[in-house]
Amino acid sequence: MKKFLLMILIFITKVFANDVQIIYLPLAKSVSLSGETALVDNKVFNVLTNPAMLSYIDFGYSLEYNKLFYYGDTGYDVFGLSVSQLEGNVGLVVGNFSSDKIEVLDILGQPTGETAEYSNKILAFGFSTNLSSGKDYFASLGFSGYYISEKINVDTQYFGCDIGLVYEQRFQNSMFKNFRIGSVIKGLGMNKNLLHSEAISTQVGPINFIFGYENFYPEASKDKFKIATTGKIYSSKDNNYEVILNLGYNLGEFTNSFSSGVEIKLKRIYLGYSFAQHQYLGSLQNIYLSLKL
Repeated sequence: MKKFLLMILIFITKVFANDVQIIYLPLAKSVSLSGETALVDNKVFNVLTNPAMLSYIDFGYSLEYNKLFYYGDTGYDVFGLSVSQLEGNVGLVVGNFSSDKIEVLDILGQPTGETAEYSNKILAFGFSTNLSSGKDYFASLGFSGYYISEKINVDTQYFGCDIGLVYEQRFQNSMFKNFRIGSVIKGLGMNKNLLHSEAISTQVGPINFIFGYENFYPEASKDKFKIATTGKIYSSKDNNYEVILNLGYNLGEFTNSFSSGVEIKLKRIYLGYSFAQHQYLGSLQNIYLSLKL
């Protein structure tokens, strides 16, 4: 029943808002930080959250996989390859979101014998470029483009892009490490109503504090404010082994949710788990794996 209601909700949103919702879904570390995207480092999945953050990918090549267990027993599987070289950082992502087969019910809640399916396939490419940098500051601009094939018993294709910007000011201070400001606009060329996210963050010692905001343009919805923190609770002297804890809270009127997560670094392997609890829809979970080649 939950899956049926979710499919109807997505269908109504598509018909009346003409928006492709898959590009708005949180991924990887964003799930554990109240869905914040403007300043969260999601490695190759920055292609889908904020392409400017691709500049923070470690040098070399990485293969990555993300599984989002979404509301109503739906699922989102995403694979990615990132490349970080002196010339710039790029990422390639392929993903599939599916409700599987859903039993259609009539107005009385009785099975009709028919089934429906909602699914999205996405292919995305993104890159970041260094706008300006110095000893104490860094500015990055990022672009990503994607092809989406959406199916609600019929197939529809879309093309769109995102643009993001990040600025970081570094401090020569034992307590305050840096200050960042970031922004991303999603759905250019595809959706009539564009999602924009902005955030500021500061690192105090080993802990990073993030305050974010999200809304739509030109037709604004209820404000969504996001408060999150992330910090290392363990790090080996050679930085080959780390444990990072993430916490977040979404203050939106209809989207109040608490989130948390943990990341583990084992030399060339990153493992991540995130959990979010929505006030109306229930729990959302995410697992993440990255292998440095």
